[in-house]
Amino acid sequence: FPFLTVPFQSNSVGKVDIHFHVRALIFEGSFNTLITTRERVLGKDHPDTLKSLNSLAVLYEIEGRKDEAEPLVERVEEEGKRR
Repeated sequence: FPFLTVPFQSNSVGKVDIHFHVRALIFEGSFNTLITTRERVLGKDHPDTLKSLNSLAVLYEIEGRKDEAEPLVERVEEEGKRR
C-alpha cells in the first residue's frame, strides 16, 4: 500500500504535511468500501477481510487515531484465535 511508504512529515513550523492527511483520508474511504464489500461477499471472519481491517488499523495508528485502531486490532485478534 503506497500510503505506508509515505513518511510522516512536518513542515518548518511543526504542522503535519497536509498531503499525507489527504492521502490518508482517501485510503480510509477505500478501505471502508473494501471492508464492507469483503464482509458481505467473503464474510466477517475471512482472512482477506481481516487483512483489510488490520491495514485500516495501521492507517489509524500512523495518523495517531489509536482509539479508532484499537477495536479493529481487537477484532482481528479475536477472529484469528477462532481459526
